[in-house]
Amino acid sequence: MEIPEEQYGERLKICKGADITELEDNIRCAMSILDSIPDTYITIRRHVLEYGVKNPEYIINGLIADRKGIMSEKGISAAFNKGIKQGCKAIVLDLDDSMAHKPLNPTQIAKYISFRLDFSESAIRECYIVYKNKALRISYIDNNRESLTSIIEKFKADISQP
Repeated sequence: MEIPEEQYGERLKICKGADITELEDNIRCAMSILDSIPDTYITIRRHVLEYGVKNPEYIINGLIADRKGIMSEKGISAAFNKGIKQGCKAIVLDLDDSMAHKPLNPTQIAKYISFRLDFSESAIRECYIVYKNKALRISYIDNNRESLTSIIEKFKADISQP
């Protein structure tokens, strides 16, 4: 059973049985995405406690997605690999989890995302970056280093403005 969240209504639903140990971070991250990207709908999925069952946290605009807190840009590869093993079609890079104290480095983030050959129509279709309570959605179509760097630099500039 999905319960619409009071502030966001149908745009954010939380399933009964969602993982309580990650719920606060999952909601925080979802709210950053919803505030930044108005045409987005997110469901925080029910947690399944069965051996071998993969537990991506979200459904974002119909795509299975998982939130990954990474310690550095180098963690992007592992985040994509784990997401693929979980059957995800979208990855949420939650930089606020462990990297909020570091300056955003568009060149490094673009480098590691562009290395991902599985960032494609048939594998991971979308990547969300959450940083300083703001979010950016990147499509596999934008997966070349120059395009990604430009998109992330604009995102960084937007965050820096009051």
